[in-house]
Amino acid sequence: IMSNDQLRGDDTICGTSFVLPTDDAAAIAIVNPQPDQEEPYGFSWQPAALFQSVGVADLFDVPVEVRINRCSDGVLVFKSDTSMPELNIDQGQVRLYFPAASSPYNTANLVPGCYTICAIANYPQDGNPANDTACSEFSVIPRLSGNIYVGVGQRFQTIHAAVDSMKYRGIGGNLNLILTDASYTENGNVHASSLYADLDFTGIAGLSANNIVTWEPYPGQTPTITFTGNRPS
Repeated sequence: IMSNDQLRGDDTICGTSFVLPTDDAAAIAIVNPQPDQEEPYGFSWQPAALFQSVGVADLFDVPVEVRINRCSDGVLVFKSDTSMPELNIDQGQVRLYFPAASSPYNTANLVPGCYTICAIANYPQDGNPANDTACSEFSVIPRLSGNIYVGVGQRFQTIHAAVDSMKYRGIGGNLNLILTDASYTENGNVHASSLYADLDFTGIAGLSANNIVTWEPYPGQTPTITFTGNRPS
């Protein structure tokens, strides 16, 4: 602003500045379950979310909660509250696991269907409520039952894929696994393999006298199953 300035074109410079709240606890994202993830029915699991202090101050004893509602009607089916001891501005995003059970709720009791899960930061002096909540959707899938075909082009293309699914989902009724191919090979290098390169059927939930798994050939087939190799240590 000198009166005798001979080059006015460079007299002014502009920029953008942001004014942050002193206290701002933000819910960043749901990380367990992941968006559109499928959780098996009847198993407990811990909801988890990322939180961050995005203001200018370190925060302490931050109340947080997670809520799960049915997609179909919005009814609350799970809720858990806890507190984060600290959210420091230099920590970045902090992952928090909520309890799987918080009376009267338990994630194992969620019936098959679609759900919305939301994590919420409830800091009393929060200066920006617009970022307090993060939500996503997931689904709970039923246990296996009925007739399922195993073979090329079928729901389970290999025997170990069927075993993996049984281990993950459990058994919800009589299950008939129908072998459609003439031959199958298991090389011992998959998650369902045992230490001896065969298949490990332990740890399948729901097996009982009323929930029986039957392996049977497709009419006209006489399948041969070959086990080869050793599972890596």
